[in-house]
Amino acid sequence: MKILKKFLSLLFILIFTFNIGCSKVNGKDTQSIKAPDNENLSIKGTWKIEDINILDEEIENKDEILSLKDSLISVSSNNLSIFNKSFSNPSFKLKVVDSNYILSYELNLTLRDIIETEDMVDIISLVASNNLIGEFIIIDNDNGYLFYSGLILKLVREDNNPRDIEESSKMIETEVLDDDYNSNVGVMLALKTPRVELEDGSFTDSSYRTLWISFKNNKIQPIIEKDDIIFPRINGIWTIQKEVENKNNQHIEYFVAKPIDGKVDSQVIEQTSINVYKDINFIANDYISIEKYEGNDFKNIFPIYQTIPIDNINSKQGLSIEEIYSNEVKEKYERDFNEALEDISRVNNEALVPKIDYTNFTIKRIEGKWTLMGKIMSQNTNEEGRDYKISINPSKKILNYDTLLIPWKDFKSRFPFIEDAYTAPTGRVAIVIFDNKLLVYEVEDRNIKGGPLVTIDLNENEEVIMAEWASGAYVDTWDRAFKDGRKISMEDD
Repeated sequence: MKILKKFLSLLFILIFTFNIGCSKVNGKDTQSIKAPDNENLSIKGTWKIEDINILDEEIENKDEILSLKDSLISVSSNNLSIFNKSFSNPSFKLKVVDSNYILSYELNLTLRDIIETEDMVDIISLVASNNLIGEFIIIDNDNGYLFYSGLILKLVREDNNPRDIEESSKMIETEVLDDDYNSNVGVMLALKTPRVELEDGSFTDSSYRTLWISFKNNKIQPIIEKDDIIFPRINGIWTIQKEVENKNNQHIEYFVAKPIDGKVDSQVIEQTSINVYKDINFIANDYISIEKYEGNDFKNIFPIYQTIPIDNINSKQGLSIEEIYSNEVKEKYERDFNEALEDISRVNNEALVPKIDYTNFTIKRIEGKWTLMGKIMSQNTNEEGRDYKISINPSKKILNYDTLLIPWKDFKSRFPFIEDAYTAPTGRVAIVIFDNKLLVYEVEDRNIKGGPLVTIDLNENEEVIMAEWASGAYVDTWDRAFKDGRKISMEDD
């Protein structure tokens, strides 16, 4: 009897497997990821680009790309041709996903940003040389979208058979590399060590330091560190120091910003009758994003977010969202706030303040991307409130470069426990952070090359609050800002 049951079970599995193997590539009835049979590939053929939407602000040759509207894409079992760039021997992975599926962590892009549907959707990942080339979103047999290199291409099927794309077609790379691969490159990484609670219930102060990591003459240089935050501005290298004033039973934290070799201007400090605690979440050329607590019962929670100009670094009020962007973004900000308020209130039954505050936002690092975060205040003043993502990418006013030349998904595949990653604009080096360690890798053809060049121990829960890159001649200029810094110990591999 047991033998018969085993036989019947085996027979069922063989029949089930046979049916899947012979079916047309369509996954609406399964949640699994599988490799389609290339001979039955549902997207095989020639597709016309009906529209092009450029999502990545780092792309510079926008006019050239938009001129390729109405050009063709060819998909076959042994070749992909996109913008006349060919990928040989591709493979395909079919996924069945809902509208929350993340197409790009870097661009904060989900499927719902492209199509509105309550149904499950088939997506076929296009892979060549173990690299993700793009994601093909299937609408129906003759319509779809392709997410490719920071672009959304709206496609209409021209032919069920692939074609050799004419050589006269322009070959466009959505390239964002701003210097030669072999040029010198370096990065200033500002790091924050968070506060720690002591035995008596008080808290240590947060502390800051800056690392200078450079790759010159085709090799990694000694890593240099300096206390406080060192950062570049248009008018030279600056520093920010954290200061604390304890006077008349008041605790007031503030920041001092000045040129690295300059004098401190007189500081205007908040006039307040309560304690003020501040931590930095993000810093760039002209802006600082902070979290703040005002009150007399500090528990290491920060209900207030602010983004402030560095030239007025101790301003009591943060900038409103439209002061950095435009009035048009207020609608998106309001929509994100209301959706988050509704979702959090429904799930947690939590008493939140329903009044929107257009200044209560900061910038934090999430999954390899600088991300705008809002705060919904709690009606209980002793609680921190709730964070939510704002679907607005950091403005060019705030951030010059925030591109991962190796997709976050590829980083996650190689480093399952990764916490953060950065890639140089030249495509030469990558920085990976996990388990309180910082590892520097060489990159070749947008792939990690070999083992880490160096490994640096970080402090417990230390986090990056700034990454500013230099290349070419600027590397030597930034070197000089760290001439009096300390070489830090590192593990050579």
